[in-house]
Amino acid sequence: MFSVIFYAQLKRHLKLSSYWAALPFLFNSRTGMVTMMSSRWAILLHKVELASTLIYTILQCVMTLTSSYPETNKYIAMVFISVYGTGLGLRFSWKMDPVPMEFMNSLMQYERKLLDGIQYKKTLPDKIMTFILPLVLFTGTLLPFACVLVLAKFPCAPPFLGSMLTYCRDVAAEGDYQIPVFARVGILIAEFFMFCHVCIAAAFYITHVLFPGLICVWDYIRIVDSWEIYTISEISKCIQAYRELRIIEILNNLTNRTRVLPACAIGFPAIQFFSFYVCIRLHENIPPAAFIMFPTAYFDCFLFTIVIFTAAARVYTGSESLLKKWERRFPNVQRKSVMRKTFISFPPLKVRMGGNFVEAFTPLVVQDFCVRTTASMLMLSQ
Repeated sequence: MFSVIFYAQLKRHLKLSSYWAALPFLFNSRTGMVTMMSSRWAILLHKVELASTLIYTILQCVMTLTSSYPETNKYIAMVFISVYGTGLGLRFSWKMDPVPMEFMNSLMQYERKLLDGIQYKKTLPDKIMTFILPLVLFTGTLLPFACVLVLAKFPCAPPFLGSMLTYCRDVAAEGDYQIPVFARVGILIAEFFMFCHVCIAAAFYITHVLFPGLICVWDYIRIVDSWEIYTISEISKCIQAYRELRIIEILNNLTNRTRVLPACAIGFPAIQFFSFYVCIRLHENIPPAAFIMFPTAYFDCFLFTIVIFTAAARVYTGSESLLKKWERRFPNVQRKSVMRKTFISFPPLKVRMGGNFVEAFTPLVVQDFCVRTTASMLMLSQ
C-alpha cells in the first residue's frame, strides 16, 4: 500500500532531491500530494543536470573504447558505464513528464476509497518493501561518497572524468600518473555532484514509481479478491473498484512502459553481465578491496531484476485468477444482465514494456539471457 509503505519514505526522498533539483517533483505538505517543480532556477538546474549526464555518459563510452587502457580496465569501466546509463534511462525526461506525479497521487486517492472502513494488515511484500526502501535511499546517498574514495586512490580510473584528461591518457599504457592537486580536487568534486543527483533520481524512480506500480496494484487485487459477492450492491462495488484499477493500470503503463521498465530491463542485465564477467575472468587483476564492488553489483541487480519482474508477473496472474473467480460466482445476476457482461468484458491487468507485457516466465527469460550471454563471452575470450 502506497500510504502505508511508501508515503513516509516519499517525503524524505523528495526533500533530499529538492536540495539538488534531481527530480522535477516536490512534496506539498499542505495538500499531502506530489506537485511539479515551479521555480525557474530549479527547472534550469534540473535540465542542466540532465544534459550533463547525457553528455558525460556518451563521453564515457567513446573515451573508454578509444583509450589505450588495458582490456581489464575497459571491462571494469563498462560496469560503471552501465550504472550511469541505467540511471540516465530511468530519469531522462527533458519535458519533465507529469505522469509519474499523477500516478503517485492517483494511488493515494484510490487507497482512501479502497481502505474506507478496512483495517489493513501488511503482507510479506509490504514488509520486504519496508526494509528495502530505506536501504535503497541509503545506498543511493552512500554511492557518491564511495565513488569519491575510490577516485581519491585511483584518479585515472576509467570511465571517470580523470581518465579523459591528458594527464592520464598520455601515460595510460605506462600507468605513471602525475596529476596536479587542483585537478584531483576538481575531479572529486565534479564526480561527486554528477553521481549524487543520478543516484538520487534513479533510486526515486525505482522505489516510488516502479515498485508502487507493482506492489501496490498487487495489494489492491488481493483486497478486492477478499470481498464477498452476494448482493447487487456488492457486485457494483467490485465493478467500480476494478474500473478504477484499470485507470491505475493505464497510468502505470504510461509511466513505466516507455522509459522506467525498459531502462531496468536493459540496464540491470547489462550490469549483471559485465560485473559477472569481471568476477570470473578478471578477479586476479583487481585488488581485493576494489573487487568486492563487482559481486555486490551483480547480486543487487540480480535481486532487483527478480523482484521487479516477478511482482509484475503477479499483477497479471493475480488479476486473471480474480476475473475467473468472478466469472464463476455470479449469484443473483442474470446471464444477460449488464453487470455480468461488464465483469466478463474486464481484461486482466498487465504491466507493459513497449509492445509486450510481463508474464510468469519473464524473470526466467531475463536471467537465461544474462547467463547465456556471459557464458558465450567467456568462451569467446579464451
